[in-house]
Amino acid sequence: INLSSSKRASHQLAPVEMLCCKGCAVHLKLFDTNLPVRPYFSTSFWILDMSLILLFLALVVFHILSSVEADQVDWTTVDGFVNVYELAELVRVRTYLLAVTLFLVIIKLFEFLRVNRSLSTFILVIRGMLTKIVDFFIILAVCLVAFASLEYVAFGHTGDDGSTLTLSVLRGFTGALGDVDM
Repeated sequence: INLSSSKRASHQLAPVEMLCCKGCAVHLKLFDTNLPVRPYFSTSFWILDMSLILLFLALVVFHILSSVEADQVDWTTVDGFVNVYELAELVRVRTYLLAVTLFLVIIKLFEFLRVNRSLSTFILVIRGMLTKIVDFFIILAVCLVAFASLEYVAFGHTGDDGSTLTLSVLRGFTGALGDVDM
């Protein structure tokens, strides 16, 4: 399918041709350079881009909220209590958002490492391991829920801590990690 023959505005940079390749996946090819251009949504990295945009907007909102809250605090009070709990909560949420953003930016680095042939092999290995790990965690989650429900049904009513199924799952997970509280 040739898209360059259709009526378009003359301000476009390069004409584009659609090709049907392996498995009828649509790829774009620039006429001038003969370089294949992959569609943006063909890989899973576009999800990282969208989440980074949303995290950036959330960071801006929480920064504005914490600035407004900091302006409302009376810092000159020497004889009374300065209430900064809401400000501390906003700053804590902003810090967590920044940590998640930094993690996603580092994961986004894998997209740019695919360009190098030797590094792209390692990225393929990591992708293969992730699929195996996801399968393992599904089996682990089913087993933890099974043991947690067993514990909840057998001993849930005798505990003084107000045991729920969620607390039983969390205790089972921390116990599986080695934090067993006898």
